[in-house]
Amino acid sequence: MKKTALFLAIAILFSTTACDQSQGNTNANTLQPQSKTLPENTVYTMKNYDHVNSFNAELSRNKKDNEGLANVTKNDKHGLIDKTGKEVVPVQYDNYIYFSEELAEVRQGDKWGYIDKTGKVVIDFQYNSAKHFNGGFAQVVKDGKITYIDKTGKESYDFVQYFNEGLAVAQKDNKWFVLDDTGKELTQLPYNYKKIGVFNDGLALVQKENKFGFIDKTGKEVIAVQYDYAGNFKEGLALVKKCAKQYFIDKTDKEVFLLPYDFSWYFTEGLAIVVKNDQYGLIDKTGKEITPLKYDIIHKFEDGMAKVRKNNKWGAIDKTGKEIVPLQYDDIHRFTEGFARVKKGDKYGFVNKIGKEVVPLQYDDTHLVFSEGLAAVKKDGKWGFVDKNGKEVIPLQYDMVWNFSEGLAPVINFTDFKWQFIDKTGKVVIKTE
Repeated sequence: MKKTALFLAIAILFSTTACDQSQGNTNANTLQPQSKTLPENTVYTMKNYDHVNSFNAELSRNKKDNEGLANVTKNDKHGLIDKTGKEVVPVQYDNYIYFSEELAEVRQGDKWGYIDKTGKVVIDFQYNSAKHFNGGFAQVVKDGKITYIDKTGKESYDFVQYFNEGLAVAQKDNKWFVLDDTGKELTQLPYNYKKIGVFNDGLALVQKENKFGFIDKTGKEVIAVQYDYAGNFKEGLALVKKCAKQYFIDKTDKEVFLLPYDFSWYFTEGLAIVVKNDQYGLIDKTGKEITPLKYDIIHKFEDGMAKVRKNNKWGAIDKTGKEIVPLQYDDIHRFTEGFARVKKGDKYGFVNKIGKEVVPLQYDDTHLVFSEGLAAVKKDGKWGFVDKNGKEVIPLQYDMVWNFSEGLAPVINFTDFKWQFIDKTGKVVIKTE
């Protein structure tokens, strides 16, 4: 039963998004900032939890806000520990706890509220649902009504767009405003648009009836509402369509080049993915074809590389369009820290950015990415860690591991069901009491 409960807890964790994992109750314990470097040869203890997560886990929205904190779970209740194993937020909440802008939404029973980093409840438990703060505002639902509150709990707007580039659009009493990230109203928009997008490159996409244009942060319509279709600006260009003609424009509304393809995505790192007749390629910001339309799919560039597929085989190209990782794998993950996980048959390994298999395809499973220079690998039912040379630096001896974060990784063996945190040498730093 214990093992089943553990697996269920882990499955729930993997299937929950950061937005879902954000809500709880009261306590006055003070969160003390923890040093990134712990004293040598010190082993700390923590309580016996059903599950622990990595410090400052990938699921957290803001790394700085969650530094030095790890979610822990006992009997389906959640709290936080610090890097000495101390329980700084008691295990009494009904959700995973992640701070955003110094506050975290927490749930007890069927009501949500907000705590600060001292564990103090700063906004009482009164909401049917609550989301994280962004730009000083958070969406809440109370008695069936959706509204946006500020950090004091005051109802401020009926709607607040997601902040980007320090700007957002908000709506109140059927009036629209442009806000900066201090919450200041920069201007009131002169027209009630049907839709207003997120600010990108200083401009926001707007819609009147079935036509599109762009406004700046003063609310001025700098590109007239005239297009049948328009995408957001990225890297100074936006794709528009008018009278069956597709082309990219710059921020002065000047036509840069025609698009002789079925569609194009926005530019990233100077390149855009284009498609025609279900074949994908790449163009640069002059419209020049960098990669011929020969792939079945191209993913966006990450870490300077893009994964591609042709005839059901995966590889990766660089920004010149050169195939660096040959199209020979059954699967490939995105590049992170200069490496990508690959799969061939039922075995996994990692390739680097010159296409070399630095971690041989000999493992039954791996985690998706390298984290802090190490990757978790599994063989014959046991997990351990390899470095970027493919060397097994932490022996494959655990039944389950999480990625390294802030120099520590949670590991467990099912023989005793006791979690512990190890450092990159494999030394136990925090153990279960």
